[in-house]
Amino acid sequence: MAARHWCDLLILEGIALQVVASHGIPTANTNVIETPDYWFLESERFDRLGVRGRTAVISLAAVHDNLADSWARAAVALKEAGRLSVEDARRLCWLDAFGALIANTDRHQHNILFFAEGSRLRLAPAFDQVSMLYAPTGDGQVPPREFMLPHATANTLDVWEYARDAARQFWTQGSEDMRLSDDARLVCASNMKLFAI
Repeated sequence: MAARHWCDLLILEGIALQVVASHGIPTANTNVIETPDYWFLESERFDRLGVRGRTAVISLAAVHDNLADSWARAAVALKEAGRLSVEDARRLCWLDAFGALIANTDRHQHNILFFAEGSRLRLAPAFDQVSMLYAPTGDGQVPPREFMLPHATANTLDVWEYARDAARQFWTQGSEDMRLSDDARLVCASNMKLFAI
């Protein structure tokens, strides 16, 4: 049961990143791979140059003082400090809103990376956008969880409707994706209906 749930989450992560990319925000290139016994989400490294080269990346946690801040609040602070462009701050606010709207409860500051360009930062491709509300617990149990539609914050208000449209697209695609288990498709369909309100 837990293994099937993790498979569903990998597929949903692939869908989420496709939706993000379709809205003009760079993402890590991913590919869902099915074998007779396992599912994998292959993610291409974006910090590699050629065969042996690397480009430096730095996490949001390393450049922002308050680890308790949301991605959006940190984005605004970095923009106001002159370290992040207006466009990248807006993208990060959008990613925070989209994550909330797809039940990504794992939006910690290590899941956002930047390319350092002197004292300035450039947002790296998005990754790890997954509906972790539905992840099995540490003991492998999968308790029922209800998704409550979140509300915009002061820092996501400008991008909220745009992110909401993308989240509706995510839940719709999930409800129709036959790679997912019946249970996962039902959850997606139920969550999709919340966006009609």
